[in-house]
Amino acid sequence: MFVLSENLKRVLKERKMTISSLAKGSHVPKTSIHGWIKDGANPNLVQLGKVADYLELSIEYLAFGIEQKQEVIEEIEIFGGRYELCINIKKINKKNVP
Repeated sequence: MFVLSENLKRVLKERKMTISSLAKGSHVPKTSIHGWIKDGANPNLVQLGKVADYLELSIEYLAFGIEQKQEVIEEIEIFGGRYELCINIKKINKKNVP
């Protein structure tokens, strides 16, 4: 998982974070994150999802370097008494991130 390793290294450096701070914030063991970065270990998808959520990035971006661009096509609002429902219909464009 070379792409994951490089992406995590870059994100940590850009955000001035350590493996320990990422582990603490994402509730993923430090040894797991260290393994992904240093040893190229394959990640547990649940743990990778927690890291991605904490960093506010997609799993696709972390693991493969693919960013999903979303364009709102239509927005629908439904009002029903005390509740309001808003639905966004989006078109997803996949684009490689340098």
